[in-house]
Amino acid sequence: MTTDHMQNVVKHSQKIVAAIAVATLLLFQAKSQDMTSGFRMLEQGQFNEAKTFFADILASDSLNPTALICYGRATGLSGNVAEAQEVFHKLLDMKPGSKETLLNLAESHLWNGNGAPATAIYEKILADNPTGFEALLGYANSKSMLKEYEEAYGIINKAIAIQPENAQAKLSRKFIRLGLADYLAAQRGQYGEALDIVNANLTDHPADQNSLMLKATIYLLKEDFASAQDIYANSIENTLDRFIGNSTATHLLKDDKAALQIAKKGMENFEIQQNPSMLLKMRLHFVSALLWNDKLKLASKYLNEFETQYPDSKEILAAKAQMLIYLSDYEAGLDHYQQFLTQNPSSFAGNLGSADANHALGMDNMAYEGAFRTLGYFPGQKDVIGFLNRLNAAHAPEVEAKITLSETSDKSYRKRYGLISSVSLTPLLKVSSGYAMEEYGDLTDESIQVNAVSFGASYRMNKRIKLNGQLELAKAHSKEFNSNFMNHIIQADIRVSKSQQIVVAQQKELQNFNKNLLAQNIAMNHFIIKNISFWKLPKIGWYSEVYHTSLSDGNTRNLFFTSVYKNITKSPMIKTGINFSAMSFTESKPVEYYSPLSFQNYEWFVGFSMDQSQSFPVSILADFATGYQISDGTEILAWRASLKVERKLNRFGMKAFAQHNSQSAVTNNGFSFSQAGFSLSYRLSERPIFYKKYSQ
Repeated sequence: MTTDHMQNVVKHSQKIVAAIAVATLLLFQAKSQDMTSGFRMLEQGQFNEAKTFFADILASDSLNPTALICYGRATGLSGNVAEAQEVFHKLLDMKPGSKETLLNLAESHLWNGNGAPATAIYEKILADNPTGFEALLGYANSKSMLKEYEEAYGIINKAIAIQPENAQAKLSRKFIRLGLADYLAAQRGQYGEALDIVNANLTDHPADQNSLMLKATIYLLKEDFASAQDIYANSIENTLDRFIGNSTATHLLKDDKAALQIAKKGMENFEIQQNPSMLLKMRLHFVSALLWNDKLKLASKYLNEFETQYPDSKEILAAKAQMLIYLSDYEAGLDHYQQFLTQNPSSFAGNLGSADANHALGMDNMAYEGAFRTLGYFPGQKDVIGFLNRLNAAHAPEVEAKITLSETSDKSYRKRYGLISSVSLTPLLKVSSGYAMEEYGDLTDESIQVNAVSFGASYRMNKRIKLNGQLELAKAHSKEFNSNFMNHIIQADIRVSKSQQIVVAQQKELQNFNKNLLAQNIAMNHFIIKNISFWKLPKIGWYSEVYHTSLSDGNTRNLFFTSVYKNITKSPMIKTGINFSAMSFTESKPVEYYSPLSFQNYEWFVGFSMDQSQSFPVSILADFATGYQISDGTEILAWRASLKVERKLNRFGMKAFAQHNSQSAVTNNGFSFSQAGFSLSYRLSERPIFYKKYSQ
């Protein structure tokens, strides 16, 4: 909302300034008194009437310079700039270098929204007369039109120093300040300087609405949401801007219920109800407020009603795209955004929304293209920069060092020191390599050391399929034991629908949970199918997996796990549910490894997660589960708990984690175990290696 509003303000202000900036040029000191009424028409904005008036004079006196210049102004200001410029060029042929004609020709370029040729003409005039007020005023406006606000501000101050009370110059300075403040805040992040400039405007123009709207926008950008809310609620006169701005700021203050109530009052406002355009915008904002409150069914219902009432509305199309994204239907949301962009190619919401949808679908090549296309229309926009920073963080070269210590109930231990690096060669292809050293020990003095190198890659084929693979070459050795082995995993992630994902994998690994298992040199071949489903409206998820494992000693294992859960709250996210697992081996080999003929586990779990934010310095992920496991007829109470704390600081990332599990779960091989670890990651560069290709 704030970006589109500021763009409209700046464009509108430039048009106003261009139209009035050189109004003093009407003082031609003409001697012909019969032109007085024509001059008055120009001054009062009656351009069509003025054009007719001066055309009548030129019919009998075609070379009258005063009539020609006034006819040119009337023609251009009534909409035909090209014809006006022909008149001015004719005058220059009659009197080359005429300052008065050059000033009008320069201004005509401003009427046409073309600042560059106007700037060149003003510079030529000012080279001969650096203190000419009219040229300085027009020059400042042309620089503003080129978005060179800092230069424009210095020039307009020079003009005002010459004529301190000139109303047109003061009005130009007001809009130049708005452009400069918006530039400093949105593109440079210099919020203090931007606020100083806006406050200077408010000193000269108390309660100016454009300045107040920009001041609220700057507060939103610097995340001072309370100050923005105060301006919207108490100082904005436009009813629509007041309700939408107040509701948005309240949402950003994390009071979504109050934001929804404000939006509802806006829909019920009499003034808004009497204006169809305002009412549509308020209704669409009300739908957004419903989405903030996770009232997805109600939002969908209202939007369908509005679509019937406004069948040709482009805004409805964009709102529907936004709602589909909330419903995690990213493909349909992307389709709607693309339809919207065919009609509104420069839309901020459409361009950034489509980029975000592509990112959600894993198509980061399209996400980068969409982000840079948005920046082309909105240079330096903070939300787009933030989006690009998130993409860069996911793809920039990175190294991670990790230390893990595990201990099992049989007093064996495992220490692992690992280093892994990753780099995205393209937005769709990432490769990695790593080295790890592990030590396996128990109550004896003898330990086994394992050194391993790994290579991995992931490739996104399209919106629905992603392929992953990893190969590990390892050597285990001790005084009495030496073994070389190779582990691998090949996996395909397939998005079946907006709510369901299937994972198919084949994995080979050595049993290496503890020293005893590693020494037996038993390899496992897993064939894996996983189902991951989440239904957004009821907030219910279902996860299940099936393993069929062939062991190198001739044994086989079948494992089934399923989990059904429900999200209770959004921020922090709390979910709870029930898990069930069943496992069986063809042959029980209790001496060699945990291999029950029949195993079941029933448990209840609760999970908690909270992301790092400005007000909360770390990310936390925790869960706890308790239940019963039945192993070959023996029933026992079991429980597990885990905690992970993560902190990101610029290019550094730190993570600490710990868990305890008393269950005979999939990887535990019959032992309860505890584990703790720490990792430190660092992004080697701010941007991925392919960044320049997309930024250009």
